[in-house]
Amino acid sequence: LKIIMKAFGIEVPENSELNESPYTDVNVARDWFAGVAQAAKDNSIVKSGPIFNADYALSRSDLAALVYNAMKVKNLIK
Repeated sequence: LKIIMKAFGIEVPENSELNESPYTDVNVARDWFAGVAQAAKDNSIVKSGPIFNADYALSRSDLAALVYNAMKVKNLIK
């Protein structure tokens, strides 16, 4: 997810910039990906819900959906 965010130039906040965790299973002080999770949620790249599930094994279709959503954010597709 971080690679997709960087590739499309989507701004990712540092963990120190976050006031609270974007998901119940993400700890801002412990998890390096908290800023990535927050930016992905804010930009609707991932589905909004209470759990991020960082250990989820992405399928090819999941990856395609993330890229598609990032392209929509950057107005590369409608």
